[in-house]
Amino acid sequence: MLIDIVVPAVGESITSANVACWHKASGELVSKGELLVTLETDKVSHELTAASDGQLEILTTEGHEVPIASVIGRLDTRAVVSPASPISPISPVSPVSPVSPVSPVSPVSPVSPVSPVSPVSPVSPTIP
Repeated sequence: MLIDIVVPAVGESITSANVACWHKASGELVSKGELLVTLETDKVSHELTAASDGQLEILTTEGHEVPIASVIGRLDTRAVVSPASPISPISPVSPVSPVSPVSPVSPVSPVSPVSPVSPVSPVSPTIP
């Protein structure tokens, strides 16, 4: 997914901003929250951070003045591999010993039926 990096409105009377400094290079992988660019107006300096992890594409270079709401760059979130779990190195496989042939199974003798249990008579308490 592509996420546009847009010059935000920072006040009613401000109509444009100058791209003062890109803190990352085009093509670089960035993390969410990482500082990307500093914009300057005649009244304020504003820093934009990455909205998501992704690969930065710079569309407007430093020193250019751009209108508010202009797209000055993009983040390509498809370029990031999200680590589900750390991958451990594969350990070498030890040689497998040869398997001995399986001997044939001898037939099992049938089980004799269980005789029923005789009923138990109730125990009456003995009173001394």
